[in-house]
Amino acid sequence: MKKSSVAYFAGLTALLVATSAFARIDFSLNPREGETTLRAGFSSDPFFVIVTAGGYNNASSVRSGCEGFVADAPDYRVRREGVTTLLRFYVTSGEDTTLLISDPSGQWYCSDDSYGTRNPTIDFSNAPEGRYDIWVGTRWQDRSAQAVLSVTEAESNHP
Repeated sequence: MKKSSVAYFAGLTALLVATSAFARIDFSLNPREGETTLRAGFSSDPFFVIVTAGGYNNASSVRSGCEGFVADAPDYRVRREGVTTLLRFYVTSGEDTTLLISDPSGQWYCSDDSYGTRNPTIDFSNAPEGRYDIWVGTRWQDRSAQAVLSVTEAESNHP
C-alpha cells in the first residue's frame, strides 16, 4: 500500500472516531418512534408502542450507574396531563434491554433488570405533568433489538 493511501485511511479513521465522539444523548431531538399525550386515567392502559432499542451512546454519560447503549434521539416521548399515584414505564423484549428517561424537571432515571427478568421498569410516584423523553437501550453498543415500550398506571402491569 502506498504511503498516501495509508495516510488517507488513517485520516478517515480519525474522522470517524472524532464524529462518534460527538454523538450524544439529546432530548431536544425529535423522538424516533413518535409521541403521545396520556391523560390521568387513560383508557388504553397499558399504552404500548414498538421501538427499536439500542445505539452508540453509553447511558452512563447522563447519569452514573446507568447501563446500556442508546440512540442520540429519544425513542419515544410521552406528554403527561394530570397526576395519579403511579406512572410506570417498562420494556419487554427477547433481548437484554435497558431504559433511560428524562422527566419533566430534567432529572434522569434508568433501569436495567426488574421483576426477575432482563426487562427494565421505571416507576414515578405522583408523576408530575409534562414531557417524559424515553430511550430504550441494549446492553451492547451498536446492537439493536425490537422491543415493546409500555406505559401504565396499574400496579399489576409490569414485565
